[in-house]
Amino acid sequence: MSLRYTSIYCGADGVSHFKDCEITLCQAVIGPLIPPLGTSLPEPASACYFLTFPPGIHIDWHPAPRRLYHFFLAGECEVQVEDGSVRVFRTGDVVLADDTTGKGHTTRNPGMTVTIMAVVAIPDEQQ
Repeated sequence: MSLRYTSIYCGADGVSHFKDCEITLCQAVIGPLIPPLGTSLPEPASACYFLTFPPGIHIDWHPAPRRLYHFFLAGECEVQVEDGSVRVFRTGDVVLADDTTGKGHTTRNPGMTVTIMAVVAIPDEQQ
């Protein structure tokens, strides 16, 4: 079993792109009296917060301020990366904004409702 998510990253060409990724889940016991569940390896987090995007908002080109997982709880956002690709993310989608360098991406809420996300900041990858 695995969990799929989209990564927005800055490639060796200095341009932002989308990449489809998977996290492998394995069966593990996470606590007493809890049957084995599908789980990933733990990943450190440095902050967690909720974010809302009002209908019609458009945020022009910007890199991610740090590595951020976005968990879409309600609504939708349209994201464009520098290579010209555009994707729409909706409730249930997970996106890792990992384009901390380069021009980054644009974000807009094309819908008629507020988009709500849980955002988890993670430390930079060790090189």
